[in-house]
Formats: sequence, C-alpha cells, structure tokens
Amino acid sequence: MKEVKHEVLELYGRWRLIARHKGTDKIAKVIEGDNLIVTVGKTMVGDALIDAAAQWDTGLTYCALGANSGAPAVGETQLVDEGGGAAMRKTITSKTRVVNEITLSTFFTAAQSTPV
Repeated sequence: MKEVKHEVLELYGRWRLIARHKGTDKIAKVIEGDNLIVTVGKTMVGDALIDAAAQWDTGLTYCALGANSGAPAVGETQLVDEGGGAAMRKTITSKTRVVNEITLSTFFTAAQSTPV
C-alpha cells in the first residue's frame, strides 16, 4: 500500500505576563515568550484526535474522497462532490498512536476511488 501523505501537526504555546502599577492599573511592563509543550501534552492531543479509550467522544471520524480538483476553502467542512459521483466518505477503520505519532487508516476499493 502506498502512503499518500505524511503531515505534521506542530503544537506551540506562548505566554504573556502583564505587570501593572498598584492603584492606577496602568501597564508598567509586558513580557512574552515561548512555552514548552511537554510530551504528555502532545500525547493527550493525539489521544483526543483518535478518541483513545472512547473517553472524549470526539476525534477524527471520517476519511473522504472528492471529485473536484480545486483547492478547498478554509471554511469548508465537506469536500466538493462528496457523496455524489466518484466521491466517497467512509468511517476511519483504524486509529493508532505510537508515542506522538497517530496513524489513521481507511480502505477504498479501486471502483470507489476512480472518477467516473
């Protein structure tokens, strides 16, 4: 089986400290910096994406193929032509996490994945 795409989800955090003058509430100083996202935090995000142990009732549920060659828009929640023609939406059949990497698998037959 050929791996189609390997994408990386990067997590980062920022912090901000605001110091104010006593009594006036006027801002005296603002300090900002990067925050470390520890391994247990990354593990929790991965577990939420695959709904490990069915504890969140969330996660990625479907994999879909669409028949449109145009780029998707940010606000779209469904592929163009999904559910009609050559488009197909199926439940993800396998969800695993090893350390901080999740793998999602769905099987489409040749007929399901070939445009009409």
